[in-house]
Amino acid sequence: MVLSEPTGRLRVAFERTQASGDDLTGAMRRGVGLAQLTREIYRAERHGSDLAVAFIDLDGLRELNRHQGHAAGDRVLRLLVERLFDHMRPYDLVVRLGGDEFLCVLPDADAETARARLALVAAGSHDGNPTPSFSVGVAAVEPGDTSEALMSRADADLRARRLA
Repeated sequence: MVLSEPTGRLRVAFERTQASGDDLTGAMRRGVGLAQLTREIYRAERHGSDLAVAFIDLDGLRELNRHQGHAAGDRVLRLLVERLFDHMRPYDLVVRLGGDEFLCVLPDADAETARARLALVAAGSHDGNPTPSFSVGVAAVEPGDTSEALMSRADADLRARRLA
């Protein structure tokens, strides 16, 4: 069987999309997500628009895995990402950094807007299943920012809020 050019391009696009998603949660994989974050920083700089990131750490995953097993932990990870997708706009990014850490990238949003959005996630859901507990730190893009600097400020905000 010979693939036509359009069919071949569609297959490549499908494979690329499949490769960009985390198998467990459906969030964007780290490498792809960080590349997208860099693009969003450049876009915000070019257009003079806002950009906020939220560094999210799922609370208690290690203990849950230890006491109830990894399948329970996997369910909680999937539920958290589902709740994030429920409250994010279609063009916001949800990136799994690894383990129990996630990054939400919110174009055209300032830090206050990002905090409000994550507060909605934390508040619960309409289906009766509580949203898993998570800690969050937020940072807004500043002139000359790199993805590393922006994420570092969001991580520092998360740690400061845990100590408060």
